[in-house]
Amino acid sequence: KGSLLIGHRSWRTMAHLNDDSFLSREQRLQLEHALSEKRKDEELSAMGTAQGQNHVMPSAKTKPSVLDIDPWESSAHLFLRRPSLEKGPPGRRASYEDKKAGAVAGLQLNKGRDNDGKPRRKSKGEKAWEPGLVPGETSHFLDEKDPNYNSEEDNECVYKAGGAGPGVGEVESEEDLAAFKKSVDTIMAEYLSSGDSSEFSSSIQGLNRPFLHHIIVKRAVATAMDHRPKEKEMVSQLLSSLVPSILTHDQVTQGFEDLLGQMDDLILDVPDVITQAALFIARAVVDDLVAPSFVATCISKSDRGSAALESLTYCGRLLSARHSTERLLRCWGAGAGRDIDATKESIKGMLKEFVASADAGEAARCLAQLQVPFFHHEVVKQALVLTIEEPAVAEKLASLLGSLSKTGQLSPVQIQTGFARVRERLEDLKLDVPQAEQRFVECEQKAREVGWLV
Repeated sequence: KGSLLIGHRSWRTMAHLNDDSFLSREQRLQLEHALSEKRKDEELSAMGTAQGQNHVMPSAKTKPSVLDIDPWESSAHLFLRRPSLEKGPPGRRASYEDKKAGAVAGLQLNKGRDNDGKPRRKSKGEKAWEPGLVPGETSHFLDEKDPNYNSEEDNECVYKAGGAGPGVGEVESEEDLAAFKKSVDTIMAEYLSSGDSSEFSSSIQGLNRPFLHHIIVKRAVATAMDHRPKEKEMVSQLLSSLVPSILTHDQVTQGFEDLLGQMDDLILDVPDVITQAALFIARAVVDDLVAPSFVATCISKSDRGSAALESLTYCGRLLSARHSTERLLRCWGAGAGRDIDATKESIKGMLKEFVASADAGEAARCLAQLQVPFFHHEVVKQALVLTIEEPAVAEKLASLLGSLSKTGQLSPVQIQTGFARVRERLEDLKLDVPQAEQRFVECEQKAREVGWLV
């Protein structure tokens, strides 16, 4: 009776699996056979249990299970197969580690593909995974778009500017940042003493920190605030000469933003910082270093009653005044706008005129009219170079330097600076004058003997 019942059910199942089924004929027969055997084993097990037999027939272990049949084996329906996890041993469910390993394998297999398994085209601006973001690597990069990004990890980091250059994501430690600022202050002091912008540029490039160049703007302006109008004009001209070879317009903008952010602190050391900052920013706008909209943008972001807002408001009035361009080009005074190259040419002409006339009084008067006492070391430098190139005029130039030293127009510091600058250029002078070093040593010894070089 049981066999007849099984046969009846099998016929009904076969009738249900008609030609419209997605299974092939062989698969339908195999499935029906497995179902019949399974039901037969269940009935035999039920009969054995009723008779006090608790074991399962041995033949049941060797018979195929319906779970072993894969109805998706047909190539026509292969795309419907689910990605299966790695199976464990028979009779044991897949563990957590098996599932994890299978999931990682699936991610690696489908990486860079869409839902249809086709290669996915990257959208514009999309970043690929970099080394250090995959499991097993200890090095990492700080990326704000990383799901595991922690803002506390980069509170004391300075990032490179510019996204396409080498070293994207590179950071600077606090020690390196402090060392860079100290180097900038030293180079700035040398520039204010010599007025050589080309030497300033080469020294900054030697630091090899282009992504920190916005710091130069802030420190240069802050340093000039403690000096006279001449040094302020020198800094304004320096910033113009550094763009775009050393500084970008964005870095100049960022530098002035940093300066405005510390106005409340600077006002303690420089009482008129509000006026000076306004003049520096207005001059930068006239020199096309920052956009004209910079002032209005910063005003909208400044706090009410702050020193930055007051300075920006005054800067706006300076820019909107009549003939503002001409006035701002002379914002540091009438004599402050003298070009460094023009000053050097004036000193050169003065020395040549003295060699021809030997009138030390006229030379002293011409030097005083230049009104550049901080730049008097240029007189010493040019006199020494002229002495090395033309030994016949050595005595005349030595007497002039001694006379200017006695009257106080040449300070000991300016004389020492002039000798130091020539000493640094001896290798270049040797190319034109092989005896340059020997002649320089003789000049130095005579100056020490006379007493105007200490």
